[in-house]
Amino acid sequence: TNAEKLKNMHSQIENAESAVQIASSRYLNGIGLNTDITDAAVNLERALLTSLRYEYQLAEAKVEYARLTGSKYWYKFLFVNSFSCKLFCLSFLN
Repeated sequence: TNAEKLKNMHSQIENAESAVQIASSRYLNGIGLNTDITDAAVNLERALLTSLRYEYQLAEAKVEYARLTGSKYWYKFLFVNSFSCKLFCLSFLN
């Protein structure tokens, strides 16, 4: 499920952040290339984007479930979970 994938993404993001730090350190010490830093930074951005997609899909699924069951989740979604609300609003801009 997206919730499980989201939990796993946190460790992948931490690993990608470490890779950026290592690549930067290697470059500063003269044993790495600037492309190593770029590659590590791109991998970090990909991990962050994937995490954001999972969060969006999870929020979207919750809203759809609430719509199908007729619950008032929509109001809680908008006012309590502001981050998900921003994600939901961004989907209309694309």
